[in-house]
Amino acid sequence: MSYLPPGWWVKNSSGSYTGPPAFRETTEDMDSDSDKDNNDKDDILDIRPDSPGWEDLEADTENLSYQCLLCPDLFPSATLMLVHCNEAHNFNFVAKVKEQTLDFYSTIKYVNFIRQNVLNKGMTTEDATRVPAEGGFDGDEWMKPVLEGDALLFTLDEVVQFEDDAGDGKNGVDGMEGVDDGAGAGQGAS
Repeated sequence: MSYLPPGWWVKNSSGSYTGPPAFRETTEDMDSDSDKDNNDKDDILDIRPDSPGWEDLEADTENLSYQCLLCPDLFPSATLMLVHCNEAHNFNFVAKVKEQTLDFYSTIKYVNFIRQNVLNKGMTTEDATRVPAEGGFDGDEWMKPVLEGDALLFTLDEVVQFEDDAGDGKNGVDGMEGVDDGAGAGQGAS
């Protein structure tokens, strides 16, 4: 067995292995003039939670908020935001993506297209969400996010089931029971 950190042990089908005793720095060790002893201590990786450097680490979780596609309302999840779009704005985003058979990148462009249209005040929901005619998303200008840090774009592959992922029986939006991909707003699955 190769090197184990101080204080660690492993037991498996091959046997039991123990690393060196846990490193404890004492005043006697600190007063030592031996370079060899000091070099050995520097080579040991100190992984205790109270060791220096741990305070610099940030939590792996990030609280995302999802802005509605058609208004400034914020939601803690994409599912709640899409249900809001369906109920408050009569717009079923997932159904529209499926109807137009948009791929992942075209869907990113579509989200940015809708968000840009919403910024141009005075447009109706129907006009703001109308998918451009053939070739409307050919350019890469719609790949640049309209909203900085748009959480919907980060989780788009979790929200919409694209054709290359088809076949698992999901409706395209996790947790949206009662929202049928082909149904209009307010209509539940039958």
